Amino acid sequence: MCALASSASADAGLSLLAHVGNLDGRSASTMAGDLELGITDDRWQYFGELAGGRAWIADEIAGITARAGIGVRWRARSLELGRDASLDMTLEAVTGVERYWWETGERRTRPDVGAGVGWQLRGHGFGTMRASARVVFAPSDPTLAVCRGDCPVRMSTTNAGLMAVIGFHR
Repeated sequence: MCALASSASADAGLSLLAHVGNLDGRSASTMAGDLELGITDDRWQYFGELAGGRAWIADEIAGITARAGIGVRWRARSLELGRDASLDMTLEAVTGVERYWWETGERRTRPDVGAGVGWQLRGHGFGTMRASARVVFAPSDPTLAVCRGDCPVRMSTTNAGLMAVIGFHR
């Protein structure tokens, strides 16, 4: 445990998060700022993220959204660019909870789970530029996420989407 603690380093970053997908079968999109806090140990990073911004359903309804999530990122490959920088390929897994406050007064909360691939340009001593693309899945109705016995037909309807995150980390 002491070896892990001595080799681990903390990092924080700000990113732009864009999410396009479905919300109960309707086209939905989100544009948000994302704060990420992480602990990096060698090739692994464990992180938490908190995002907030605007959301739209089929260009008809607008609202505010927030997302809290946790994840793990693995630096799969690394190409050293001299002594001062490296270019890395990353793989990540995330899970979180999304919350929507629509201008119509309706509220919506749903869990999500996703996996992604990304790259990062690490400047040794001056920060990291990171971008990732994730495939994210969420149930159409979170009350159906845990279903025992006879499940409604809607249980098989998931709301898949794509999430892109790009930002700077220090």
